[in-house]
Amino acid sequence: VVKKPGAGSFLSLLQEKLEMEESLEISLDGAEKDRIKTECVAVDLGQEFRHPIDKKTPPRVDWKACAALWQERGEWYEAIQGRLVFVTPSLLKRIDEDQENRPALLGGGDRKGEKGKLIGRLAHRFLEVWDFSDGLEIYRDRLTDFLATETMSGFPRGEIFEELVEIFRVFFRSSAYKEISQSLIIGREIPFLMPWDGQVMDGVIDLVYELEGKLYIGEYKTDRVCKEDLKVVAKRYRYQTEVYPEAIRKALKREVAGVRLIFLRIGESVLVG
Repeated sequence: VVKKPGAGSFLSLLQEKLEMEESLEISLDGAEKDRIKTECVAVDLGQEFRHPIDKKTPPRVDWKACAALWQERGEWYEAIQGRLVFVTPSLLKRIDEDQENRPALLGGGDRKGEKGKLIGRLAHRFLEVWDFSDGLEIYRDRLTDFLATETMSGFPRGEIFEELVEIFRVFFRSSAYKEISQSLIIGREIPFLMPWDGQVMDGVIDLVYELEGKLYIGEYKTDRVCKEDLKVVAKRYRYQTEVYPEAIRKALKREVAGVRLIFLRIGESVLVG
């Protein structure tokens, strides 16, 4: 016999009603009353709804496979403990230089010093807002206005101004500048995040432009280099030339014709790709 359901449940309310009457009357939307015939049936739910368990046959477990899986997970965990979650092309480049235990070719102490970083940051910020269709005779005035709102990090403003003037004087007369000024600029200082070799690649692309139907990436460099060293130096930026085209392909679903590394101080560039 079915045990009495819990008080207040739908089944208990229904059972109470069935015990009181042999039949029920119902009416829907004023229709004529109908009668539902009911019949009580005794059912043993004990054994019928239990899952049979064969106590004689123990469950089969492949313990060797489990052990191998956990060992694999442990090795993977140990491996990722020594890896950074977020990386940048510049960080990977510095790691390579440290592992090779050799000085960088791109300019000694000034390159890694605070002044070099400041010059590089200001040059990028200025080119981000520079209109390539403007006449070059106004760039000194535009640079003066730009630097008026920038922090010099303790360096003399006039000294920083004169160094940037010399950098842009050379760059604005270069073939790389002419190419950009004749192109369609797609974007500047474009940030991105994407998976990369089990890590997250974090980067900012200086310039993306289209020329004669082809897509190019422009990367500004303020390093002090010699023209004779350009091909060697370009190889040190292999992460940027590999990562940035992949980021653009994922974002724009287009192929990149090449990455142009533009060395502003000497007005020379190297096209990679």
